Amino acid sequence: MNRTSQFAAAALLAAVGSASSFTALQAQTFAYNPQDLILGFRQTGGSSDLEVNIGQASLYYNATPGSILTIGQYDNSQLSSAFSSLDNLSFSISGAVRASGDPVNPIQTLWLTEPRLDLNTQTTPWLRQSQFSQGTVGGQIAGIGSGGVSYAGSIPAGPNNTPTALVIPDGDPNAYHQFIGDSGDFNGTFQGNVENATGTGFGAGGQPLRSDLYQLRPGTGAGTYLGYFELSPAGTMTFTAVPEPRAWSMVGLGGLLFVATQRLRQAK
Repeated sequence: MNRTSQFAAAALLAAVGSASSFTALQAQTFAYNPQDLILGFRQTGGSSDLEVNIGQASLYYNATPGSILTIGQYDNSQLSSAFSSLDNLSFSISGAVRASGDPVNPIQTLWLTEPRLDLNTQTTPWLRQSQFSQGTVGGQIAGIGSGGVSYAGSIPAGPNNTPTALVIPDGDPNAYHQFIGDSGDFNGTFQGNVENATGTGFGAGGQPLRSDLYQLRPGTGAGTYLGYFELSPAGTMTFTAVPEPRAWSMVGLGGLLFVATQRLRQAK
C-alpha cells in the first residue's frame, strides 16, 4: 500500500470512528444522578412539560462568587417543541440528597428556588425543616428525575430526548407537573411555591424573571442563599452566584454611609 492509500485508509477509519461516536451520543436518552438539579417547565393548559438536568448541585454551591453560568443543557428548539409560546410558563429548579449524604450535604438536604416578586430584591429565604419533613419533599423531587429517566427509556432518543433535556406529556405520571403539583409546592409537601411564572406577553419582550436558589440542610433557621437564576424573554437562562461576603459588606457599608450623610445634611 502506497503512502496515499495509507492516508486515505486512515482518514476513512477516523471518519468512521467519529461517526460512530456521534451516533452513540445521539442514542443516549435523558439521564439523572443523585444530587443533580432539575429545571422543570410547564405551561398553563399545555400538553407537554420540559425537564432539564442542569448538572450536579456542587456546580452551583461551589461556583466562584459573582460568576455567571450559562444554562446550556436545553435549547429553543426543545422549548418550541414543548410549548406554543414562552407565555404562561411555570418553572423551578430543585434537587435533593436521598440515598446517602456527607458532612457538607447530609441526607435530605434540598436545593430549591424561590421566585422574586421584584427583579432586584432577594426573597426571604425558605426555612430549614426536619429531616422527616424534607424527606417527603425530597421524594417528590427525586420523582421528577427518576420519572424522566423512566419515560425517556420508553421512547427513542432524539432532539426531544437527550441526556440533559426531555419533552414529556404533561399528563404522564412521570411528568414534572405530576410531582410539582398545581400550586408549585410538591403536592402540598413543601412550605411554599417554588415556581416562577412568565405571564402573558413575556416572549414578546417582557422583563426577565429571577428565582433565588437556596440550600436547605435539615435543621432550623433560614436556608443558605447560593445565587439566582434568570430567565430571559428569549428563553435563555443563566445562574449568578452570590457575591463574596466582602462584597455584600461593602454594599452594606455604602448604604450606612449614605444614610449617615443624609442625616448630617438634615441636621445642618
